[in-house]
Amino acid sequence: MRKKSLIMSESGFYLPLSMVVSMIVLSAVITSVLIYKNETKVSYMLKEQIEVETLIQMARAKFKEEEVYKNRNSGQITYEFPSGTTIIQYEKIDTHQFTLQFDVTTNEHSYFTIHNKLNLQSE
Repeated sequence: MRKKSLIMSESGFYLPLSMVVSMIVLSAVITSVLIYKNETKVSYMLKEQIEVETLIQMARAKFKEEEVYKNRNSGQITYEFPSGTTIIQYEKIDTHQFTLQFDVTTNEHSYFTIHNKLNLQSE
């Protein structure tokens, strides 16, 4: 004798099964696309951060090299580099200490402001 089941004919069994499999595949693809989009944005921001740090280091080295701070106690200097522009606003605190404000603009139009202190006595 044959057992009775809830599904009398198996012709309606494939549609729910294919829908479940389709939903799993679709959610995996959407998740992968969102992760890729997020990683692309993170990579772009990391690249910009590295460029900004490089611009700050180059401007700081040029500021020390030119020794403009010896003539005036405060002022503003603009440096143009291939990867962006850096504006340094400096003010003398002490005999060998300065506060520096770096306003950095990259070629990708990202803008950052960073405050820093420069101690010339130890160098």
